Amino acid sequence: MVLIARTLVVAAVVAALAPAPSAGAATEAPTFAGDDVVAAPPDYATEVLGDPWDYRNREDILVDGNGPTLNVANTTLQHGRLVFDVTGSGYVSPVFPGFPGAIPAGREGTHRPIDASRYDRATFRMYSSVRVPAALMWFGCPAFEDRCLGGHRFTAEPGWHTYELPMVNEFPGLPVAWAGAVLGLRVALNAETTAHVEVDWMRLHRAAPGTRVEWTNPSPGSRSSLLWDADADPSNNTADRPGWGVLGTTTAETGTATFPAGMAPGAYRFLATSGGNRTPYSRPLTVDRPPQPVIDDPDEAGGADYATVVLRDPWDLSQASDVAKLGNVTGVSFSDGMLQATNGGPTVNDPYVLLRQQGTIDPARFHRLTVRMTYDGPFDLADAPGGGTHGRLLWQRQDRGDDFQDGREIVTYTTVDTYTADLATDPAGAISEDGPGWTGSPITAVRWDPNEDRGARRWRLDAVELRADDRTTSGRAFDIRWHDEAHTEGTTVDLYADTDRRGFDGRLIASGVVQRAGANTYRWVASDVPDGRYWIHVSASNGVSSSRTYAGGPVRVSGTAPPSRPAVTARSIEPACPTGDVPEDGASDVPAGNVHEAAIDCVAWWDIAKGRTDGTYRPAWSVSRAQMASFVARTILESGGALPSDPPDAFDDDDGDPHEHAIDQLAAVGVVTGDGQGGFSPDVPVTRAQMATFLARSLEHRLGQPLAATRDWFADDESSPHQANINRVAEAGIATGTSTGVYAPAQQVRRDQMASFLARTLALLVDEGVTTPPA
Repeated sequence: MVLIARTLVVAAVVAALAPAPSAGAATEAPTFAGDDVVAAPPDYATEVLGDPWDYRNREDILVDGNGPTLNVANTTLQHGRLVFDVTGSGYVSPVFPGFPGAIPAGREGTHRPIDASRYDRATFRMYSSVRVPAALMWFGCPAFEDRCLGGHRFTAEPGWHTYELPMVNEFPGLPVAWAGAVLGLRVALNAETTAHVEVDWMRLHRAAPGTRVEWTNPSPGSRSSLLWDADADPSNNTADRPGWGVLGTTTAETGTATFPAGMAPGAYRFLATSGGNRTPYSRPLTVDRPPQPVIDDPDEAGGADYATVVLRDPWDLSQASDVAKLGNVTGVSFSDGMLQATNGGPTVNDPYVLLRQQGTIDPARFHRLTVRMTYDGPFDLADAPGGGTHGRLLWQRQDRGDDFQDGREIVTYTTVDTYTADLATDPAGAISEDGPGWTGSPITAVRWDPNEDRGARRWRLDAVELRADDRTTSGRAFDIRWHDEAHTEGTTVDLYADTDRRGFDGRLIASGVVQRAGANTYRWVASDVPDGRYWIHVSASNGVSSSRTYAGGPVRVSGTAPPSRPAVTARSIEPACPTGDVPEDGASDVPAGNVHEAAIDCVAWWDIAKGRTDGTYRPAWSVSRAQMASFVARTILESGGALPSDPPDAFDDDDGDPHEHAIDQLAAVGVVTGDGQGGFSPDVPVTRAQMATFLARSLEHRLGQPLAATRDWFADDESSPHQANINRVAEAGIATGTSTGVYAPAQQVRRDQMASFLARTLALLVDEGVTTPPA
């Protein structure tokens, strides 16, 4: 059956046209409407896997045959591309669903399903040496059968092309629509002759409108092509390079085409060619690289490890004492920090490692299994020499004597070395082949069988872990840790606690947390949730694009909750900034929905914190300690207070800083004291704890009397040296916390939040009768 092509981008310029055309008479460059930077739509690999499909690392795709791939040859990742050859019917799997009956693990789709409602379009850049009928196929259930399949047809044209496909089923004989939880995705091809195929990148994303591009034909009457180019160098727009393509053609005087929203992040320019002439390049259009948050803790591996906690010696397999018994192996060594061995007799296909144990294991506590291992030779599941590349956990239960319970297979691939599975399944027996599962009765013995190869396969076992869920510490506090693989300055995150791992909903536990490069930590004081398991998820925004991700594992909340705290009532800013009197500040990047908008207008009216020279305010940017000093100094002065005009130089690390004078003024009256070692750290972002001290001391200087604090308002500032001042500004209604009883003292202060703190400070001064609003 001939498949109908659904390519977005027309065929690549043939070899005769590949060299860059000469510049002709001056012609207008192509133009596009809208912003120069456009948001990247939410992408499955970025959000769910924490790793976009750019084919730069081996984890991007499984390349093993007879499962993840079929009837393809020479499959490799090279130069940032997935490369393979196909003859006849074959496929590769961007998302392999996993083998039916095996324990889901890693990036298999049964373990990391695709939410069809969130990701409903595929865009990818692919090369084929010949024309090949093709399709994107998907699985709606965990079986390699037609009843589980749906798909969308396209034709892989010769050369490099960008394909944008709606995830709509076009196969009448296959019943599965793109809906619900999709468990697998494959690119299937049916080549009559051998086709060499390369994939540069792939995105499975939410449908979004593209960018409309208009161009003028540089040779009216001739066929003109509109090209996109990733490097603005027409000389390398040749058939073997993926970094350019044709958006559309016309013979008319002008033409229009759409640049798809799902293109890989990067800067693109457009030019038109015709009859040996070309236009100048357009201005660049940048597809924003979205945040790529990865939650490091809680994680899939879990928290406390059995061997570490009970034996005080982890099963790192670096020495023989980690093992109680080895069976059906030969050539054993403990070297390079791991156990190395080869399958041997008497039962060659049943090598095993019985792990050292002391007493019994509580299955309700220790149920998160992680195994790190590799092996020599190819992937093959056949029950024959060279096959059996799957491991399994076996265990004895106290209520079943010496009988081992067989766990289901964990399929082991050649490009994967870490396998994690939760043994606490529902139903409990889903983890095992012939027993009640990892539940109830204490576990008296644990063994790992690395493979079932009937041949002499060499393998290496690096570690085995049995961990508990991550859990809250004393007082129901847990440190959520994350990093962003695509961090940019000004990125902010919201944190949620969800009772399941789907939907990106649940309870908001922190908002507007200013993210820093590298490791980030937020101490969650779980005082407002009942005992139970919670899945943390992060929503990150860089001001242009946003993305979300769940933690790999849950955090268990239990124990004695901290004393409840009353909610702090925010002081109204009306006394300082009466409604109707305050003009709009005009900042172009403060939307009407920003809860701090009125406060931003207020402090601009008071001439305390104005926007930037380009007309923006940058509400999500963090505030440095030096900037905070200037804002506080202006608050004191603009409200009628006094600061020394010629203060002494207080610190040795702010010389030449534009805020140095304000820093010295505040130091002279005791509002700031520095780090105690002669420095002020002017460029370091100010934290919410430090901000409380800035404001408390400035108010006490301005009022000439201390601020009152009659109670402990927050549960998470007990160890902070700023706790007393946090309580003072809370009682004054200046700082309300991120939620009831939670202050987030280590969180950085954003510019929009800072405006609210200062506006409330001004309102207090007006209420106290020491100042009046501007005339």
